[in-house]
Amino acid sequence: MKIHVLRLILSMLLLTISMAACSRGDDEDPTVPGTVGSQWTTLSQNVTPTTSDTSSATAVGPTTPTTTANDSATATVDSIASPGTGAFTDAEAALIDLLLSAGDLDGDWNQLRVEAPALSESPGICNAPRFPRADERIAEVEVEYQSADGARFVLQDITQFPEEVAVEAMEYVRESATCPEWTDDTGTVFKLSPAEAPQLGDDSHAIHIAFEVADAGTLEGDFVFSRVDGYVTIVTTLALGEYDPMFSNNVAQLAVRKIDTLVGTGKNVTDEESTLIGGLLSLDDFSEDWDQINEAHRSEPESWQGLCNSDPFPDSEDAIARVGVEFFEGFESDSATMMQLLIAYPTGLVETAFEYEQDAASCDSFSSGQTKITLTPDTNVQSLGDESFAVGFAFDNDGNTVEGYWIVIRVADMMSTLIYTDPTDLSVAEVERIATDAVDRMESIVR
Repeated sequence: MKIHVLRLILSMLLLTISMAACSRGDDEDPTVPGTVGSQWTTLSQNVTPTTSDTSSATAVGPTTPTTTANDSATATVDSIASPGTGAFTDAEAALIDLLLSAGDLDGDWNQLRVEAPALSESPGICNAPRFPRADERIAEVEVEYQSADGARFVLQDITQFPEEVAVEAMEYVRESATCPEWTDDTGTVFKLSPAEAPQLGDDSHAIHIAFEVADAGTLEGDFVFSRVDGYVTIVTTLALGEYDPMFSNNVAQLAVRKIDTLVGTGKNVTDEESTLIGGLLSLDDFSEDWDQINEAHRSEPESWQGLCNSDPFPDSEDAIARVGVEFFEGFESDSATMMQLLIAYPTGLVETAFEYEQDAASCDSFSSGQTKITLTPDTNVQSLGDESFAVGFAFDNDGNTVEGYWIVIRVADMMSTLIYTDPTDLSVAEVERIATDAVDRMESIVR
């Protein structure tokens, strides 16, 4: 395969999407599969992601190769957060800090380029004209990675707009890119179809694409459009050979959470939130195979839905601070995941909150989207902290049964929820070890 030809097509494809139509989407905090948040979908790569309405899914495609590295600032760097001096404006350099790095991706990846693309007048998705307000962008950057085996590509574009322009950009891509296929000036035929988009950020939208690459085969993948405030990101995952929609959704979730952590709900934490973050689990509590989904962050009550489709604790707005963190073992179907929510309440309220969570976990099963989750109260997990309870859960994912534990622990005026999944080797001993570490960290900030 002539990789430079493939890279040219990929570059044109991403350029077309970012210049001709942009969309919005941002990530919610944890919740059950198929509901408003992503507490299980973010962590359980084997869980079908939350979906949004795809009835008006849009199409995506490349432009003619009129814009190249010669009319954009381009750099290939070892650390994406440290571009070459003078290669980017201050606004572009700030966006580069928000891009995915090779270390964020599971496995071995090589960075092919990072650049600030120039505006193009060439037609884009379905030969649609450029987004009319594209020239109002504040800054735009994009990065491209190739897997070590050469079979997969990840491309990401981030554009910063005034927020109202970002919202319009999302509407534009939904309205203008609706064809089932189209042919570009080189004769390449791009076939498009709706795709299930993980529920990310303020809005999200996804498109599936497939096209033939000479001497290589079929290149297939997804475009996931997301917005956080005025930041629009397009995450593109393409593969030669076997296409994995799970990987596409996971990468998009990582990308949006990274932006949200730095510019959305994760920014400007209060002193109380900062203290509470010190009581969360860290990577030191896991083996070296694990990774963290960006930094610990503020968690909003409306983004969380409990077991049995329960509403948030009625007095959750009275919490002093509320933070969360997520960890994952990998992107494979047998990878384990862990999510933690930690809340500090005024004295006397935490006991009521604990009782509410315990009462809410009383059903035998419930449905979230199209996923049926069965629950089993578990007495095998030891008592932890001042009081605790554990519930085992299981659900089917593509014919495989995924199991895990939902554990709620109270320590002084803090309450923590731990959600642990391991599709192939669920171990009570490992769950207790991690939960005990969580208790130790909670106790360390009240001593």
